[in-house]
Amino acid sequence: MPSYQEFKNQVLGRAYDIDGYYGAQCWDGYAKYAQYLGQPICHCTSSGYVKDIWNLRGSNGILNYNSEVNILQAGDIVVFRECSATPLSHIAIFDSDAGGGYGNFLGQNQGAAGGAFNIVRLPYSATFDTAFRPNQFAENALDHLQAETGVATLTYDNIQARLNGPNGNVVRKYMAGDQITYAWKYVGNGHRYIVWKEGDNYIFLAVSNSEIQGVEPWATFAPIEQDIGYDDSKLIKENGVAHFTHDNIIIREGSPDGEDTGRRFMAGQTQEYTEKWIGNGHRYISWVEDGVRYFAAVSGSETQGEDPWATFTAPEEVEEKPTDPVTPPEEEPEKPEFPESVKMIGIDVSEHNADDIDFTQYDFVILRANWWTTTDKKFDQFADKLEELGIPYGVYCYDYCGDEASALEQAEYTYGLIKDRNIQMGVWMDMEDADGWKSKNEYLTKEHCSMVCKVFCDFFKAKGYFTGVYSTKYWFETYCPTDYPKWVANWGTNDGTCQDDFADYGVMHQYTSYGGIDKNVAYHDLDYYKSDPIVDTPDTPADPDQPEEGESIDGGLVNKLVKLLIKLVNKLLSIFK
Repeated sequence: MPSYQEFKNQVLGRAYDIDGYYGAQCWDGYAKYAQYLGQPICHCTSSGYVKDIWNLRGSNGILNYNSEVNILQAGDIVVFRECSATPLSHIAIFDSDAGGGYGNFLGQNQGAAGGAFNIVRLPYSATFDTAFRPNQFAENALDHLQAETGVATLTYDNIQARLNGPNGNVVRKYMAGDQITYAWKYVGNGHRYIVWKEGDNYIFLAVSNSEIQGVEPWATFAPIEQDIGYDDSKLIKENGVAHFTHDNIIIREGSPDGEDTGRRFMAGQTQEYTEKWIGNGHRYISWVEDGVRYFAAVSGSETQGEDPWATFTAPEEVEEKPTDPVTPPEEEPEKPEFPESVKMIGIDVSEHNADDIDFTQYDFVILRANWWTTTDKKFDQFADKLEELGIPYGVYCYDYCGDEASALEQAEYTYGLIKDRNIQMGVWMDMEDADGWKSKNEYLTKEHCSMVCKVFCDFFKAKGYFTGVYSTKYWFETYCPTDYPKWVANWGTNDGTCQDDFADYGVMHQYTSYGGIDKNVAYHDLDYYKSDPIVDTPDTPADPDQPEEGESIDGGLVNKLVKLLIKLVNKLLSIFK
């Protein structure tokens, strides 16, 4: 098993010229490390300087053998920008923290004789935003779990739960107000996590934006109550149907704080129930399936009518019909994979997805073009690939803007990225608050969110593009009502299947993120989504030799005048003969 310390001991004070050019350069030091790790060597194929290794990381293969990190540990590969400390850019290996905003770095061409490996002190401010951690040195988070039990109540929306590690596949999202009972904690990767088991898997959920306890928390915590006062005798008989108005309502097994089944109710879904229970800060409905009792909270309070998460109706009366004992039961037809309303299936992707996606299995793809005025790192790579394959694609912009002027600037930035591309599946505004930015900055209001959507969509409609808004049904009704086409996010239980039909509500449906990739259906054929962009052309200056408007010459009149003059001359000549 390779180790950074072993490599450091092997090379310190020695010089290596891997490519045979210019002696022992910093690139050669990186190349020697890559050889030691068994990785392919990345080259400086654009500018000729090592900054290319970071700038082209999306396509040069380095991420196949390393993960991107922003908190350094010994052995991480670090690329430096062009600045006063490293004028032509630089690459080295992180050794240790030197304090005062500096780190100690192992590398070549750092002032030692002949460019040999040495360790020097360099500022962190000179490095690119992320470093590369060799897969061999990636920490197994499961080996570093710390036992801690409690109940976390989230204070932000759209916190991603990941499978078997802090960088695992996203299995679902949790919303503000959700409560999770956990058994371990994990600190690393720039966050603090709570961890619990579902079957054979461990679920990791970030609960702060820092590894330091109490800094930027995303949840509050309480001990697990040993006796929440629940037993079957306290169930209240009540038959009804709950119509959920909030997303991601947890379904628990056995008791109100029982095991999280991993299933969720989303806004618009319904559940028939036979009992209710009040306690633990909520009102619950309960029902039995296949001999197992389930619970779901239907309000954020024990007081009836306060903070409801659902509405209620009586169950429909079903007329009992006599059965014919002679007639065998009909086999239930196999449920189709998608509703009949679905015309196309596709995915939406961003820089967070892998480079080697097989796009050919989908009818369309939606790419993240930008967030605010920052281009998605893989947008051009994915867009070029889709155009090469002839697969229709659209784009979306993730919103980060504070007023109408910046909303317009955001739209103009998106336009600059796509104006020379063949956009066939629309231009979409992604309206959500996955990291809590809107909430923290007091932008999570109906007035603000609907304004941003209108500015964006009005801009692209004027440019001739098919345009619309991505959000959940709850957000559409609460924060961003719009007359533009809707791309609806509703994952159901997020098991990878399409569980609902939103054809009467939107034009596309994002139905799951299962397996780490967002999947979608479209309810119309391709022609419905196509754009007809208006091409901006400069005004053509008038030809100075041509008459101005209103000064055109009538050629017929000129001919008549010439003929009249000829007749007059001939008449005069005949008189003076």
